[in-house]
Amino acid sequence: MTTATSQKSIDLTVLKARLKKKTGHDCSHPEIAGQSRNYRLFTVIMEEHDKVLVRVYWPYTADGLEGVSCAGGLYSEISTLRFLQKVDPTICAPRPVCYDDDLDGRVGGAWIATVFIEGTLLSKKLATLTNVQSYLVRQSMKEIYIKVLKSTGTNFNEIGSIRTLGNTAATTCHHPECSEDARDREFFIGPMSLSPSNETGVTAPPRPTDTGPFETGEQWLLAVACRHLEYFGSLRRAEPTQAAVRLQCKVLEQIYEATEIIRQRPPTDLVLEHVNFSADNILIAPDNPVKIVGVLGWSGARVVPFWGY
Repeated sequence: MTTATSQKSIDLTVLKARLKKKTGHDCSHPEIAGQSRNYRLFTVIMEEHDKVLVRVYWPYTADGLEGVSCAGGLYSEISTLRFLQKVDPTICAPRPVCYDDDLDGRVGGAWIATVFIEGTLLSKKLATLTNVQSYLVRQSMKEIYIKVLKSTGTNFNEIGSIRTLGNTAATTCHHPECSEDARDREFFIGPMSLSPSNETGVTAPPRPTDTGPFETGEQWLLAVACRHLEYFGSLRRAEPTQAAVRLQCKVLEQIYEATEIIRQRPPTDLVLEHVNFSADNILIAPDNPVKIVGVLGWSGARVVPFWGY
């Protein structure tokens, strides 16, 4: 039986050409740097940015199952990185280079390029840290996380994920919020992006029309309670059990009876949530285990009320 992995491939020659077209700079041939369930990683040397990391969306595994990303996931990610680069570069998020949705399929998947950060994952060094070093690096993580939360300021008034119109991908976004009222703003809130599932067989994404943006906390909580923001095991949604239905009804009743804060329009005290903020996504300096040099894993970042993150 032919699997998805044997039917698809990534064309590195086309990827190199696209990088040059997007940036205007020559680069070396992409070299393999790793692979996860949903991405293949490559590095290139580019004259303007030195070493660049390229992540190609690659939802193909050895079992032939194909994951499907929520529409605009990488587009939202690079928009978030651009936003952070503008409002607070000290957060140590990767510096964005370019993004392409690979509409013609010639590369083999949508991809995002960021400046490569030299560092070691904190999760690989935790066991070797002294008590003092562990305390210091956790304090640094706390300070960065607070900066991330506060980075939204008063820029947004909806719940969802960050988008920018300063990107060619904006012309491919068919969501209703991509309208004239958003064109005067460099950054705005679009549908909530969700990280692709890492579970085998959990491949069907939420329906884009169910993912916002949400004008109130109540709308968002109802979408969560109704499981509109979850990946599923197949394109056909499984029928919920009676126990699950009863629990869902109870949660919905509690939402309807909740305080007025969830019904405020626009919602207040919005923060940027990094949904995967952990030692697995923290890079530390090779020669200084308490110095954080990078924060990775921005896929699925979202703007939500402070009380709900």
